[in-house]
Amino acid sequence: MNTLCAVLIDVPSIQNYVYSGNRLKENVGASYLVQEIYGAYLQEAVDKTFGRNIVDINAWRQKPGSILMREQENLPCEVGYIGGGNALLLFKYEGDEKCKAKELIQNWTLILLEKVPGLATAVAIKRINIEDLVNNYQNEMSDLFQTLAENKSKYYPNTTFSKHGITADCKYSGLTAEVFHEGFDDEEPGYISCVSKAKLKASEDSKRFLEEKFKDELEGKYTFASLFSEFGQTDGSNHIAIVYIDGNKMSSKFRKCKDLVETRELSIAVQKATDNSFKQLIKEDVIKNMGFYLDSGLKFKKDDEHKQILPIRPIVLSGDDITFVCNGKLGVYLAERFINHFSSQSIGSLNNLTACAGIAITKTKYPFFRGYELSEELCQQAKSKSREYGDTSWLDFHIVYGGFVGNLQSIRSRQFNTVNGNLHFGPYRIDNDNDNKSFYYIKRGIDIFRDNEKWPRSKLMEFRSLLHHTDVEIKEFIESMQNRGLLLPELNEGSQYHKKGWENKETPYFDMIELMDFYLSPEQTYKKTGGESDENKN
Repeated sequence: MNTLCAVLIDVPSIQNYVYSGNRLKENVGASYLVQEIYGAYLQEAVDKTFGRNIVDINAWRQKPGSILMREQENLPCEVGYIGGGNALLLFKYEGDEKCKAKELIQNWTLILLEKVPGLATAVAIKRINIEDLVNNYQNEMSDLFQTLAENKSKYYPNTTFSKHGITADCKYSGLTAEVFHEGFDDEEPGYISCVSKAKLKASEDSKRFLEEKFKDELEGKYTFASLFSEFGQTDGSNHIAIVYIDGNKMSSKFRKCKDLVETRELSIAVQKATDNSFKQLIKEDVIKNMGFYLDSGLKFKKDDEHKQILPIRPIVLSGDDITFVCNGKLGVYLAERFINHFSSQSIGSLNNLTACAGIAITKTKYPFFRGYELSEELCQQAKSKSREYGDTSWLDFHIVYGGFVGNLQSIRSRQFNTVNGNLHFGPYRIDNDNDNKSFYYIKRGIDIFRDNEKWPRSKLMEFRSLLHHTDVEIKEFIESMQNRGLLLPELNEGSQYHKKGWENKETPYFDMIELMDFYLSPEQTYKKTGGESDENKN
């Protein structure tokens, strides 16, 4: 058997499907359903097409170095790989009329229509010589992805019930309310859309899946939140952080794979690195520091089984694409820590993994999808800096105090531009302490400003307001503080920010003051990597 039928399948607009709801249960339920698209639902379609126990869709993970259809002549189908939101399926080809590819896709999409309503799919099909999976893999995959892109631009059939003037709207999704929902969390029962019903129904499955995945870290004592209000917020600080993290240049790394085996091995390794990093985050940075977070004012709840609810909940952990939600005061700290864990992983010859993060800190009841979009924009800002500095790790953040319109650029243009320059100093580099843009200096500045014996909060608020004013007023304030022994935190050697407040139309001090209430870290003193301590430096 020399000729195969290669099928590349994709599910467009996954982000919109996962993050469109304003309830945590909808978001995590949607994420779980998306995960099962290439899991249980694909296996169900394979079994319906070929019979049970004929094709195992996970065989490629167990034997990534083997193309089974080259070794087993009777095998009708095999998964090439699953990753990056796509799946490559290989079918035995004996002429178009005998190829089972279209039948499997029909079975799969019918299952999705019933169990994951609201999702659309895209497919590309191409005949391929089995030896080209090794010798001409990049060109063959390029052709498939080009066909897939063309198919994505074509008409998609409607996968939800159309809205009419005589139908009620779903209170969660705005779609037609056509199925009855029993209600929970003190909500009244009523009719909602089949899309919302499927997501809510899957939320408990998602929680059980996560508890099993991280059972060693949770130790039977801890669990994940089901509501946005369960992250330890208080009346005076009712914020959540939406954290989006993306690995740098991963798509190019996959495109450089010379054959199918290399793609498989990279996909498996990236997922393992992400899982290990999040396990470390839970164990070393969340659970280990629960006492510190309690002492810092966070108020944690317990569930009905008396398990401690953690102030973090992963939504997507797919390859190098990570989204989690946590207490607003922990978002920047945990994003930084995750990237540090991720960077310490090694994937074959890739010993220097890097990633960028966007952190949107919003009110708990702020529209979630808008907050997620903001976190993506922030991540893109960080990635633009990463490309300038040669594949390095950066983060950017934004604190939302009220409603706003427009994209990140327009928001910052309106809110952060002053006569002196831009109040926002980021994005910030987190893998180098010697750069003025290093997040180390922001952390160090926060530490100094939090010392109320040196810097009264009233003076910090006055300084923050003065940053909008002329350089003369700022200079007078700095000099008056110096006369009282209050010095602004210094940045890298040679910089003059601490003397003038601004330099090159930038200032780091607005971000330092803004983050004081939104950066909880168990580290009390920040020591420069490979350098002297803060005490000696001052």
